Order: sequence, then structure tokens, then C-alpha cells
Amino acid sequence: MADPPTAGDTSDDVTAVLARARRAEASGDPRTCVELATEAIARGAGASAYRLRGDCYRALSDAPHALRSYQRYCTLAPNAADVAAVRRAAEALGGSCP
Repeated sequence: MADPPTAGDTSDDVTAVLARARRAEASGDPRTCVELATEAIARGAGASAYRLRGDCYRALSDAPHALRSYQRYCTLAPNAADVAAVRRAAEALGGSCP
């Protein structure tokens, strides 16, 4: 399980945690990816961490959590270049993005 955030975390720490989450996703370990993306979010990561977490929840077949992560992404990044793809992913899970 990922370590909890600590006082004094910096953006470099968040970047490192997100990089570890992406490596976990790429290596086929969505559970670790979810844990690390959640840690990054707790440390103040931006919208991309929610998309990553949604992708990893979807890989775990956890549609409700994936949908919530995608919806948060759409709220935080409504004009992102990939928001249409995230909206389609949310719709495929039976939901929608704001």
C-alpha cells in the first residue's frame, strides 16, 4: 500500500508518485496504480491524476469508482484536449461527465 502523505510534500514528490502510478499502470498493476494515484491526489496532484485513477479503476472493473474519477477529471479540466475521450469512457460505464 502507498505511504500516506506527509507534511512538507513538494510538487516533485507528487510528480514522482504520479510517475510510479503510471509505471504501475503500464506494467499491468492497476491496484498499485489506484493506490499511488490516490496518494498523488491527496498530495495535491492535478486533474491528470483523476484520469489515471479512473483508467486504473476501469482496469479493475470497478465502474463506480472509475466513473467518479472521470467525472472529477471532467470538472477540473473541462477544456483539456482529451476530455472528449474521458466523456466517452464515462458514458461507456453508464454515466456522464459534467
